[in-house]
Amino acid sequence: ALERNDHEALTAALARNVRPDAGAWLEASLLANYVTDARNHLAAQTSESIVSGTLTFPAAKEVEQ
Repeated sequence: ALERNDHEALTAALARNVRPDAGAWLEASLLANYVTDARNHLAAQTSESIVSGTLTFPAAKEVEQ
């Protein structure tokens, strides 16, 4: 799902694997957004930063509840 940029499939996979007993888990879409952001952020970093352990992850966005 992530490789295909399929947000719906990624959301479903995360819901199924992270909260399998939750039923309808509306926040799965928000987690899918973060996973996609993290993938893009990590892909933009140099190999040197990854090898040296200085890679960074994007900050999670706050959401209203």
